Amino acid sequence: SFELNPAGEYFSVADIIGPGAEFAYGIRNPFDPATLARFDLTDGDSLADIIGTINQALGMPDQTGPATGPIADALTGQLGDLVLDSLPSLNVPVDQLGNPLGVPVGLNPQRLDDTLPPDSGQYGIGLRYALNFTTQVGFFHLNYHNTTPSPIQIFGDALLIPAQNDPITGTQITPDITTAEIGLQQVPVAYTVRYFNDVKLWATSFSSVLFGANVGGELIHRHGIDVLVDVDNGIAGPVPTPTRADSYQVLLNAIYLLNPRLFWDSFVIVGEVGYIQVEDVEPQPSQAGPNEGQPNNDLTFDDKAAAFALLAMIDTLGVFPGWDMRIPISVQGQVYNRSAVAGAFGSLLGEDDYRFGIGVEFTRLQKLTVGMFYNGFLGGADFLDRPLQDRDTVALTLKYNFF
Repeated sequence: SFELNPAGEYFSVADIIGPGAEFAYGIRNPFDPATLARFDLTDGDSLADIIGTINQALGMPDQTGPATGPIADALTGQLGDLVLDSLPSLNVPVDQLGNPLGVPVGLNPQRLDDTLPPDSGQYGIGLRYALNFTTQVGFFHLNYHNTTPSPIQIFGDALLIPAQNDPITGTQITPDITTAEIGLQQVPVAYTVRYFNDVKLWATSFSSVLFGANVGGELIHRHGIDVLVDVDNGIAGPVPTPTRADSYQVLLNAIYLLNPRLFWDSFVIVGEVGYIQVEDVEPQPSQAGPNEGQPNNDLTFDDKAAAFALLAMIDTLGVFPGWDMRIPISVQGQVYNRSAVAGAFGSLLGEDDYRFGIGVEFTRLQKLTVGMFYNGFLGGADFLDRPLQDRDTVALTLKYNFF
């Protein structure tokens, strides 16, 4: 299963899908006064359409005449006459303007209920066969519902300027002004988190002994696994959108046990390398822009990726009277690309995302265990591939076995 960190939690990298998430940050409202102040006012062309639309929204009969109407009258002395004749010397005094129209700062999509798979329909079958005393092969088939989330954006007409009412009579003076009224293309207004159902998996595995190590491997084929493709949506740009694809994954692992010597009674080394490739991506139609309606299967992330993981467990018995000691050391990293399949390599996110951990545990009479652990995130910070690089932690643990 795949468990998400809650929104705002220390290790959360996707606050729009975890427990407690309510909305996603979208684009800034072009009518927000603070947004207007960001425009390069020496470039009349980039501001002209916005100014003209605001003039119309405020009741101005034309772009060069005086502001008329109850809303414009209410704004006299605060907004002034936004007329194109004042370009390029127009100066929007944001510190004095405020937000008299109650304009939303941003067009932020709100989270709807998750799209969950049915409670039934999952099944599996497996077969293992021992070729001899050391070698075993296996064959498996699963039909399962994926537990990795896939956000889907819902497009529509976003609110730009809310409806205005007469302060005395309470009657509506102007209706809501949305992106549709000013001729803008649809933008993300909401989103849902979908969990894809009926992913079909076929796998074969083997385990044997080679050079004193227990070695194993798996070849896994998934049909209908969810991946993200970049769908053109005009003003919203390329929007990552989930679709189905096929994936092929190879995993090779080994376990090696060193005999007691020096300061340990047991030294176990576990290693695994993995490679995944995505093919046969189902195209999704572009929502807007010059390519509207045309199918697109360009993956948001990479169709090939590779990673590794190492774990060493060093055990020493009777290091103090009644106390045993264990030293776990772990290293893992994604060495090639970022997989289009979410969670393909556990918590590793993208290329050059490396993790290192070391700790020490003391256990008394197999009951009480106290430990200290350090976990470090290596590699340069990157918004998508390495968002946890400032999350190094030191943890103290205390456990007691009552059985």
